Amino acid sequence: MTDLEYPVRRPYKSALLILTVALGVFLYMQSDTFRRHYKPLLLAYIYSFMDNKSSKSAKNISIGSSTVERMDHERYLACGKWRNRGFGSSVISHSIEYIKHQAFSHNTKSILVYAGENDIAYGKNTKQTLVDFKKLIGLLSVKYPKAMINIFAIKLSPKRTVFSKAYIKLNKDINAYAATLKNAMFFSSKLSNNILNDSKFYLTDQLHLSHEGYRELTREFNIKCKK
Repeated sequence: MTDLEYPVRRPYKSALLILTVALGVFLYMQSDTFRRHYKPLLLAYIYSFMDNKSSKSAKNISIGSSTVERMDHERYLACGKWRNRGFGSSVISHSIEYIKHQAFSHNTKSILVYAGENDIAYGKNTKQTLVDFKKLIGLLSVKYPKAMINIFAIKLSPKRTVFSKAYIKLNKDINAYAATLKNAMFFSSKLSNNILNDSKFYLTDQLHLSHEGYRELTREFNIKCKK
């Protein structure tokens, strides 16, 4: 048998196929669909698994979107250690998925909630966002019956001025709802009442908070917490 009768192997074809698939996956992971839906949903399931495997229940938990995720809890939140369960780019339904898979706990004493900003920014109206928010608070009340739920008002930002009226309306509705609950408190700030033009409150993206921004966001809560 001559050399010409052997099949010619082209390993570069397999490598090219693998690289093409990998590139496709990478590009999809950069898409808004993945960033806004699948990434936070995946994190919700991962965190649920991790927390349920943990031998200790968290005494304090924070949930919500990137405002929570980016927060340095030791630096900006008083009254003990906190378990940060914020998911960047997430909406309320992602936090609901996380809580749904959590074990029932009497040990958790305080929960911080910052949610609803992305729901509005991604196209949901205030009425439906409020419905989802109430579902989240109701679920938290069942899973953590002894916890105080601390609701932080949605911040306004220069980047999202087009949604300012909707955020103000939603904050007002959530505040009214929280007032009907014995296990919830609503905390507003200068950030939720008007758009602060002082750049020190925001990062260069004009959306996420700086050190001064987080100090303002958490100021009222920390005052109440320390009493």
